[in-house]
Amino acid sequence: MTIMIRVFQFFLLLFAIVAFYIALAFAFSYFPKPSVCQGDAHTIYLYHNDDIFSHTEIIMKVAPLKEDFFNAFPNLLRNNPNGYIAFSYGDRDFMMDEKGFDDINSTLALRGLFINTPALIKVGHYGSFAKERCQEIKISKECLRELKSTILDSFAKHNGANIRYHDRYNRYFIYYYKAKESYNLFHTCNTWTGDKLREAGLKMSYWTPLAENVISQLH
Repeated sequence: MTIMIRVFQFFLLLFAIVAFYIALAFAFSYFPKPSVCQGDAHTIYLYHNDDIFSHTEIIMKVAPLKEDFFNAFPNLLRNNPNGYIAFSYGDRDFMMDEKGFDDINSTLALRGLFINTPALIKVGHYGSFAKERCQEIKISKECLRELKSTILDSFAKHNGANIRYHDRYNRYFIYYYKAKESYNLFHTCNTWTGDKLREAGLKMSYWTPLAENVISQLH
């Protein structure tokens, strides 16, 4: 009986922690940093699923910042200014899991949340994508350049170059690079997205661990 009580207490505590975590995340949404972006010269996209625990990606056209992107990702872009470039952040082993977000590996997900783990930044070069699953965001030229700068600053460097992580898939149009910061409970894929958008000058909460925390600020 004592063991059963302890198990019950453990799950009750775990439920309380999760509930507090989610409540705190939504509480931060009421105190966002206001937007300083004036103008709508460019359009970027926030790619996401419809659920609260969705993974998010920032997508923008290559052409307006092609020289910067060519220098940062020469092997991925191959001097092709057409299409879109997408960025997202995540736990290294979770990103390398074959099923990814379609069938979440709970062991990897929990490990990635509760200890500091190495992180990767996924960079994709696409001709098109499913825009119906995106939040469209108008942004000024100045804020677009700030967004580019803060994203590129997230990459770990070796001799001034981004460090590519050679994964087992070797997709032609998707590369993975080592991130500067580790992944954990307080620095998730969505906090990375929220941080980049806020640092670029868009209205955004100061902590966005859930996709909904990011999406709700951009409506």
